[in-house]
Amino acid sequence: MRQGGQNSDEAKYGKIIGVDLGGTKVRAVLADGSGNFLARTGLPTEAHLGQEHVINNIVAAVNTVLENADPANIVGMAVGAPGPLNPRTGVVYSPPNLPGWKDVPLCEVLEDRLGLPVYLGND
Repeated sequence: MRQGGQNSDEAKYGKIIGVDLGGTKVRAVLADGSGNFLARTGLPTEAHLGQEHVINNIVAAVNTVLENADPANIVGMAVGAPGPLNPRTGVVYSPPNLPGWKDVPLCEVLEDRLGLPVYLGND
């Protein structure tokens, strides 16, 4: 059954953003409640340019997948990042493939920049 142009999974669960933060690429997807990809993109991580640059690339990738989405339907974002990290606090400690990252409160930073709840996990 369709309501307002949405399938029942979208109406019930909303949409989620997934981000894969790697040493060479940042990938982002927008998925519906059934796990279907609605949009996806990728950018070079460019970790050698520093933490702020990498975070800017994450935000740019997320904004790209959100270009045609209704922000009211986005329930949150999940980020897979290299460890070590703490998924409870949202802090990335000192991953070997992200030079200069030490005790980065990634969830807090992305929540502030994107206005969405962010969940962190070890890739």
